[in-house]
Amino acid sequence: MPTWGEYWYYLQWDSFPALWTTILRFLAVDADEFYRLLGFAVGISTLGLVWIGCHRLTKCHPVFTVAVVGCGFNAIYIGDSIRAYGLGMLFACAVILAMAAYVRHPSRAGLTVVFVSALLALHSLYFDFVPVVGALVAAVAVLLWCRQNPVPLAATVGVALATLGVYRPVLARGESFSSLFRYNPFDPAQYLEGVVRTIGIAGTAGGALFWSAAALAVGVAIRTAWRGRSRAVEAPTARLALLCSGALVFIVPGYFGFLRHLSVNAGPRHFLVLIASVCLLSELAIRSVHRGVKVRAGWATLALVCVGIMIGDGRMGGFPRMSNVRDVAAVLGKSAGPADVILVYPWHYGISLRRYLKPSLSFQTLPEIADQRTHRYDLAKAAMIGPDQQAPAQKAAAFAQKALAAGAVVWFVGPRHAANAGEPPPDISPAPDPKYGWNETNYYAAYAQGFWTFIAEHASEVELVLKPSTGTNPQENMPVFRIRGWRG
Repeated sequence: MPTWGEYWYYLQWDSFPALWTTILRFLAVDADEFYRLLGFAVGISTLGLVWIGCHRLTKCHPVFTVAVVGCGFNAIYIGDSIRAYGLGMLFACAVILAMAAYVRHPSRAGLTVVFVSALLALHSLYFDFVPVVGALVAAVAVLLWCRQNPVPLAATVGVALATLGVYRPVLARGESFSSLFRYNPFDPAQYLEGVVRTIGIAGTAGGALFWSAAALAVGVAIRTAWRGRSRAVEAPTARLALLCSGALVFIVPGYFGFLRHLSVNAGPRHFLVLIASVCLLSELAIRSVHRGVKVRAGWATLALVCVGIMIGDGRMGGFPRMSNVRDVAAVLGKSAGPADVILVYPWHYGISLRRYLKPSLSFQTLPEIADQRTHRYDLAKAAMIGPDQQAPAQKAAAFAQKALAAGAVVWFVGPRHAANAGEPPPDISPAPDPKYGWNETNYYAAYAQGFWTFIAEHASEVELVLKPSTGTNPQENMPVFRIRGWRG
C-alpha cells in the first residue's frame, strides 16, 4: 500500500486536493462494490443535507434543487463515481447553507459550522473555491447592510482559505505539464450551454428554464433591497434572500472566470458544483420571502418539468459502465502467455488495466509511460516534445517485432488506426505542433498509426478478439486485437 508521503507526492498529477484521497487511503478497501456504495452514500448525503438545511432555513422543501441534483444524469453518473466531484457538490452546498444560517442568526456556533464546512469544501475540490468566496462576499455585504460586524465571518473563512497554501508546491510542479490541457479558447456561450447539457435539459427551452430561475432569484433580492433598510430588510428571511442572490451574482461569472483561467476542455464534471450552487441559491432566495401555496405549487411544477425533460433526454433509462477493463483483463488473463507482449493505447487506459490484470502479466503503453499508478502527464509531455516523434511508435514496434519473431503473440488493447503496408507514418513535429499545438490526442493517434503501419507491413495475422461493448463509456471502451506471425 502506498505511504502517506507517496499519496501527497502524487497529488501533483491529480485533479483534486487531499481530502478525497485521504478518505480513500484511510478506507483502503479492495472491492469495487464498496466504492459504488461509497459514491451512492455521497449522493444521498447531498440530497439529505439540502433537504434538511433548506427546510430549517425556509420551512419549505427544496423540490427544485433535489429534482435537478438528484435526477440529473451527470449528477448521478459522475457525482456518485469514485472521483471527488460528488464530495465537492456536498460540501459546496454545506458552505452555502452554513453561511445562510449564520447571516440569519450570527453566533459562535454558526462560525464553527462555517469554518468546518468551508475547510472541507476547499480540500475536496478546487472548484469549491468559487462558491466559498462568492458566499463570503455576499454574506459580508449583507452584514454591512444590516449594520453588523462582518469581521468574525471574514476572518474565519479567511483562515480556511489560507489552508489552500499547502498546495502551492503541488500546483507549481503541475505547471510543468499543464500546457497539455490549455488549448481550448474561452467561449462563454459554450459554457452556458455546457451547464444545461450537464443537467440534461439542453436546448433553448432547457437553457431558458434553468437560467430564468437564477434570474428570478436575483430579481427577488433586488425588489427586497429596494424597500430600504427597514425592519423588512433586516428580518432574517430578507437577509437570506439578499445573501443568496448576491452569491448568485458573484458565483456564476466567477465560476466561468475560473474555467477561463484554467483554459480546460470543460466537460460535465466541471459544471456540477456550479449547477448545485445555482439551484440551491435560487430556491433559497425565492422561498425565503415567498412561501405561499402558489409559490410552492410553482416550484413543484418547475421540478416536475425538469424531471420530465431529464427523463426525456433518454439517458436515464440506463447508466453506461465506466469501463470495459474487466472484460479486457479477463480476455488477457485467459489467453495471453508470459512471453506475449501487451500494448495499451491510449496510455491512460493502463491505469485501470493495472488494477485488474493478473500479476503474472505485464504491459507497455503507447507512448511508453513507465509509471501507471496515476496520470503521469509529465511523462506524456516528455514523449510529445521529444526531437524524434517517430520514436514512440518505433519503440512499440520493436517490442512487437521481438515477440512476433520469437513466435509469441502481441495483444493490442485500444482502437486500430487505419494503415496500409508501406504507408509512411503521419508527419507531426515536437509539441507544440504548428497545426495541432499541445492537443495530446493527435500525438497519440500519430503514434498509434505509426505502429499499425508497421504491423500492416510485417505481421501475418490481425484478429479482433474483443469488440467494444455497448452501453459503456466510450473513453474506456477498448477493443483487443491479437497479432500473430512475422513476415520479416
